[in-house]
Amino acid sequence: MNKLNNISIIITTLGGNDLNLSLSAIFHDLDINSNFEVLIIIPSKNEIPKNIIQNSKIKIISTYFPGQVHQRIVGFRNATKDYVLQIDDDVEISSKDIINLKDKLDTLENNSAISPVFFNRHNKKKCIYNLYNNNLLLVLKNILTLIICKSKWGIRRSGTLTMLGTNYGVDYKSFKNKEIIEVDWLPGGCVLHLNKNLHKFDYYPFKGKAYCEDLLHSLILKNNNINLYVFKNAKCFTDLPLFPQLRIEKIKFLRAYSFYYLKSKKINVRYLLWYLINLIRVVF
Repeated sequence: MNKLNNISIIITTLGGNDLNLSLSAIFHDLDINSNFEVLIIIPSKNEIPKNIIQNSKIKIISTYFPGQVHQRIVGFRNATKDYVLQIDDDVEISSKDIINLKDKLDTLENNSAISPVFFNRHNKKKCIYNLYNNNLLLVLKNILTLIICKSKWGIRRSGTLTMLGTNYGVDYKSFKNKEIIEVDWLPGGCVLHLNKNLHKFDYYPFKGKAYCEDLLHSLILKNNNINLYVFKNAKCFTDLPLFPQLRIEKIKFLRAYSFYYLKSKKINVRYLLWYLINLIRVVF
């Protein structure tokens, strides 16, 4: 049995069925006498599924204002342990992998945050991010981002941000002989922090789905001198990320991205070209 000591787990949710899958992954092979807590943060107008795992370590906190970032900040403010794990309700991570993250974080400097590698929960051997140029369409797309965004090439993009702030996740194959890599950003779906390093103020100004919130959060952490890492020996599982499909979603994405971009950079020709291409994607 695994012991989760001195950890607060913050789960933001709207109350869907994925929540119980996330909880089941955590509680599997877990010593429930460990010193941990699970804070489930949900808008007051939503309901927790009736089949949710029942345990004294689980606390439900309702928020008057909806919004993933606001919910998470409420969780951060209520966390009582020295280590705080933020996860989305569609992310599955085992107690063993949480312990692996915590043990590795203990070896790093105190100004650090750490994430696992993200894998596809429907094909658990497949990493979410594949950065190899393994077909012609991908090669052409990568050439375009190399020219416009000044991205790195191939596997070297793993965990990086481009000149325009666009992001690439960590490909498991990019570790090679390393067990940990420092990155430019962390996906918001699963991050372990030290409580003392948490940013406890709402930073997302828009309603609805929180597009680019992980990029904004990573930017804030970096500006607070927090180093960001991904650890090879810890995994979590979730669905493949999808670019917004509906026109209104694309518009909201561009609005959120522009807000994030202008927090750290100035408008330039590259950005205007990137924005124009994405406006075309909105239309078509």
